[in-house]
Amino acid sequence: MNWPKSLIKLSPLSIFRIFFPIRKFVVREDSMLPTLRAGDMVLTNKWAPVSMGNLVVAKLGHRLLLKRVSRVRPGEVFLLGDNPEHSQDSRQLGWIPRRDVLGTVFFVRRVSEGD
Repeated sequence: MNWPKSLIKLSPLSIFRIFFPIRKFVVREDSMLPTLRAGDMVLTNKWAPVSMGNLVVAKLGHRLLLKRVSRVRPGEVFLLGDNPEHSQDSRQLGWIPRRDVLGTVFFVRRVSEGD
């Protein structure tokens, strides 16, 4: 079998991420309070549609943003945190390219109050 050289150079983890749409992320800050808090875990689906009101994870350089879609225009989204006083979002960063959205949140596991 003659595999393309670019596919052979990918790590198993990279291949898994390309073909498996579900990813897990842990909330690291309180910019989404009261909806999410630090320690909560979310699952995203990279193939799910991105619509206004959805929670999404987006990559901005080496940072990951977990925010709510406020506005959508062709090829871009405007993301806002639910806790505006403690959120760096599209108000400071501008519109985020749609290709940088890693997935739409479809499941949340909250940490218990005692954790």
